[in-house]
Amino acid sequence: MTADGARTSPTSPFDAVWDRIEQGAGQRIPRQGTQFGDTRCNRSALVLRAGGTLASLIDPDDLNHVDARDRLLAHFGGMYSAEPPAGSSQPKSSGPCSPTRLTSR
Repeated sequence: MTADGARTSPTSPFDAVWDRIEQGAGQRIPRQGTQFGDTRCNRSALVLRAGGTLASLIDPDDLNHVDARDRLLAHFGGMYSAEPPAGSSQPKSSGPCSPTRLTSR
């Protein structure tokens, strides 16, 4: 979905899923502010709903948002996703959607 609400033609099944999410929300939901790892499977967005409107908490087009995200990650050392704790019996994943680390630029 474009910023003016027009549907786009998805280039992958993952794009089609995100388009459906935006269609259901009735607006663009920027995921690039929290994008990490393989873009085919690691998609998320932080939003708040106020009435019928969603507000992105990390808008990739707003340099203040990006700077705040980077300072938070630099202070806390990044965030890990899908990596089981040390000593866990959970198997580690592999392939295009394997564990990744989100860090500041």
